[in-house]
Amino acid sequence: MKNVLKAIGKTVKLIFIVFCVFLLSLCFRQQRLPKSLVDKICEKCSTEDKIVSCDEISVGLRHGFHFIDVRLYDRTRNDLLKPVFAADSVSVWLITRKISVTAAKLPRLHDGYYGITSPETPGFPDGEKDDGDDGLSFAKIELPRLPDFTLELIRPDILGVAPERVEMRVCPELKKVDFTNIRLDWPDQDFRMWIDGYCTLDFGARLLVGEVSGSARQEH
Repeated sequence: MKNVLKAIGKTVKLIFIVFCVFLLSLCFRQQRLPKSLVDKICEKCSTEDKIVSCDEISVGLRHGFHFIDVRLYDRTRNDLLKPVFAADSVSVWLITRKISVTAAKLPRLHDGYYGITSPETPGFPDGEKDDGDDGLSFAKIELPRLPDFTLELIRPDILGVAPERVEMRVCPELKKVDFTNIRLDWPDQDFRMWIDGYCTLDFGARLLVGEVSGSARQEH
């Protein structure tokens, strides 16, 4: 019995040492998650109308979480095979509270903004107007409790605006989000151009306010 307890103790000690070595190795490398686990994470993040897709997820203590080829699809769109949002990579550093997104693409707003209806949601009869559901659901939005974090966009293309780099501080609250210290940088033949500013998105009041300053060319 004594020998059995010694063997169990040595086994537990060995497992603990291996676990510590594994954690230490994550400081210098990224551990790729199995594809089956990646699919389960994407499925958990998806909803009835929105589908989240990601080709690869890796994790490390030094570089945090790293998501490769992230895409978001909307079942209510006319073009179901075209993602409403895509990014080459998304990196999340939990210790420094920073999110970095590379080559983010948001090509257009929701179809309803352009007056387009899908076969499942045909237009309203003449004389009627949609006053309700979108506005009410927008006002009922409640954000999860999150700490302030830094958001960095590298070579984004958001609705045709494509600066080289965007950085801002995101301060989420229950019913609104403050974006402070916003800076957009553009490379130029003569000299670099940038725009600084801030904005607040208030879901309850359905209001977006902000202020910008700086310089940019018309094509920017």
